Amino acid sequence: MHYVRWNVTFGLTVSLALALAVGAQTKPAGQPVARIGDQVIYDEDLLPSVSGQLLQLKNQEYELKLAALTNLVNQRLLEAEARRQGLSVEVFLEQTIDGSLPPWNISELEAFYLAQKDRINQPLSAVRLQVEQAFAKARRQQARQDYIDRLRQKEGVAILLDRPRVQVAADPSRLRGNPDALVTIVEFADFQCPYCQSVQQSLKQVLDKYHGKVRLGFRDFPLRQIHPGPTSRGGLAMCRRAGEILGIPRPALRQSIKARSQRAERVCPDRGAGCPAEVTP
Repeated sequence: MHYVRWNVTFGLTVSLALALAVGAQTKPAGQPVARIGDQVIYDEDLLPSVSGQLLQLKNQEYELKLAALTNLVNQRLLEAEARRQGLSVEVFLEQTIDGSLPPWNISELEAFYLAQKDRINQPLSAVRLQVEQAFAKARRQQARQDYIDRLRQKEGVAILLDRPRVQVAADPSRLRGNPDALVTIVEFADFQCPYCQSVQQSLKQVLDKYHGKVRLGFRDFPLRQIHPGPTSRGGLAMCRRAGEILGIPRPALRQSIKARSQRAERVCPDRGAGCPAEVTP
């Protein structure tokens, strides 16, 4: 357990050093990051092209901090319990938890083996000793984790570290419901996706149940890997907007987009050089 404590300290030290280094390189808001003659480029100009990657980095930072925080909280809980009994953490765990484990039986061992049979790829008789060792270790780890979970509940542990969040704005031109509603649901959908279509009934029920309190926004989310085709995002938006203006039901609109995509596929099966950006129906 001393190794875990050192690992947490090292991780926090590295994270702090990285945070200081990043902070030292970050320019104040509104400061230019580049100039092209009289043209100025600001930090916020970079966001449209890197916001997705930055969110991934922030999520990675959050996961690292959460793991370090969880280890630190658990370590301090165990240290406090061990201190009350005048023991080191490792001796406390061995006596209090490991020593109280009931003997295992062969059916438990076989179930443990069967759960990993494909990975082991050998009969139990050939790896019996290794399986028993792995099973005993897994039982100890699970028993210790269960004990820590009870400690956390008893001491009322609360993790206050917030996961990174992204503010998602609804398109004002594609809002349904009370424009002043306090709750906004933003739907990201592909008109050719059957799962996107299946959720429409649930969304309608929510809007009906909380009429005036909830509004629904729509954002295009083309699933190109699932629905490949030359239909561009601009084409989707054009068809969608035309459908809204003309009052075309969504099923008919999806069929129109599908037909448009098929016609474009015949005209330009490979969107390579020389293919038009748009194919008019």
